[in-house]
Amino acid sequence: MALEKLDEIKAAKIWKDGKVKEYQTELTDVVREYIGRRFEVHSTEKTSDETLQAMKPLIEKDLYSRLKSMLQLADLVKFAKWHTTPDENEQALTTAYDFVNETKMVESEESDPSEAKEEEDLV
Repeated sequence: MALEKLDEIKAAKIWKDGKVKEYQTELTDVVREYIGRRFEVHSTEKTSDETLQAMKPLIEKDLYSRLKSMLQLADLVKFAKWHTTPDENEQALTTAYDFVNETKMVESEESDPSEAKEEEDLV
């Protein structure tokens, strides 16, 4: 679901029409909603700092750093009227994709029930 929304944002590229604030808001909304579903951190009800504090122990340091940069850039755009470069807009989208892809739950293949019983016996 998050990846589909990111695909829609990528296709629209509204930042090219000068709608940078909307673009950054849409990106962070998708990531925040995903964080809520995936990590049960109600990010949509938190500031970026509160979200980052909650996420720090849950994700790798490099991914945390990239998430922090993305959220801080969005805050600058939304609240300080920061003017982004095209590269910053593209990087924010890449970071959003990376965050979802690197943290999504991987569904395990269904195994034979007898194998599960054998595994239980080993524990």
